[in-house]
Amino acid sequence: MAAEVEAKREEEERLIREVKSKAEEELDKYYGDRTDKLAHRAATNREVEDEKKKSQELLVEMASEKPWNRVTDLVDTNVAPKPKVEGAANTYVCMTRGGKKDAAADDFFDTSRMRSLLLQLKNSGGPEATAQ
Repeated sequence: MAAEVEAKREEEERLIREVKSKAEEELDKYYGDRTDKLAHRAATNREVEDEKKKSQELLVEMASEKPWNRVTDLVDTNVAPKPKVEGAANTYVCMTRGGKKDAAADDFFDTSRMRSLLLQLKNSGGPEATAQ
């Protein structure tokens, strides 16, 4: 009986050592992978930052020549109108001033005038070009 208990104790200790060694190996692998991922992410971030700096420098150079080109490059002029109220895209008729009115156009921000103004300034060179 004592021999069986001793054998089970030794088997249990062996299993515990195996589990601990396996856990240490997995931790080492995890930290190695994590270090590799962090290094890769840092390198990628540096590349993106360098590209962004180069594009900003290029934009600054271009801005000194034609500032409105830079503005239109920074602003997306091809976006769809945004609804003023969530769910407004599905609104077709509303009650205003006691009568029915088509609300589809009223429920969106109208940015067409600003967009056309930006494009006009870009093409004409803006007031700076006419002052010279």
